[in-house]
Formats: sequence, C-alpha cells, structure tokens
Amino acid sequence: MRGRYPFVVLALLTLALSAANLLFTTHEVNSNNRQWCSTVNLLTSQPVPRPADPAANPSRVEAYTLYVDFVTLRQRFGC
Repeated sequence: MRGRYPFVVLALLTLALSAANLLFTTHEVNSNNRQWCSTVNLLTSQPVPRPADPAANPSRVEAYTLYVDFVTLRQRFGC
C-alpha cells in the first residue's frame, strides 16, 4: 500500500500537467488563427483587378496571383 502512493501522485501530476498543456496549446492556436484571419481579411479587403494584358505589365500578374491565393486561404480557413 505504501509503495502505490508515490505512483498515484506522479500519475495524477502527469495527467494534470498534460491537461494544462492541452488547454494552453488550444488557447495559443485559437489566438493565432484569429490573428491570421484578421491579416488575410486586411490583405483581401481591396480587390485586385485581373490584368487585361499580362505581357504588358508582369508585376500586375504577380499582384493578382497573390490576391487570388489569399482569397483562397481566407475561404479555406473560414475567415
């Protein structure tokens, strides 16, 4: 009986620390998701028009491609 007491205490301590770790990780992930959503919403708040002639100005094609990628991410994350 006396040998079981330290084992039970260590097992309960391990479970308590595991639960605390899970709660902390969940909180941090949710916080980061909110920050990511606000960033993606900011980046996609102004629509970028599709360039009429991509060969004339390739930088506009790059900007439009990035905009489409961020819109896709916003939809995928449900922001």
